[in-house]
Amino acid sequence: MPFEGLNYLAILACGVASMAIGALYYSPLVAGKAWMKEVNFDPETAASPMPAMIKSTIASLILAVGIAVMLKMSGTTGAVDGARLGFTLGLLVVAAASFPNYAYENKTLKHFLIHIGYTVITMTVMGAILGAW
Repeated sequence: MPFEGLNYLAILACGVASMAIGALYYSPLVAGKAWMKEVNFDPETAASPMPAMIKSTIASLILAVGIAVMLKMSGTTGAVDGARLGFTLGLLVVAAASFPNYAYENKTLKHFLIHIGYTVITMTVMGAILGAW
């Protein structure tokens, strides 16, 4: 059973880390200004972000479970090897699977790179957390 023996405290920590990374990454200090320009986002007229944040948190927890299962199935342990696995999955699986959606929706490469940058960073950190724990 792939879900036996998973560290759910570490998975919860990954969810918290994902939200913290997102808050910083999508802030004006990192990629927030570029992202807002790409999607024509106006914070003055935007709806409450709470529903999206709840959905994002749930998705992050599911992603952390997936990475935990992959770590377990591959026998990967340790923060560095966990980070490597998270990075590899983010770049070679998630990015490759996501890119066609951006292409068919005529989104810019910049838009894709902003989003996939967050995803790869988050998956790398999740892998490190899960591998260390």
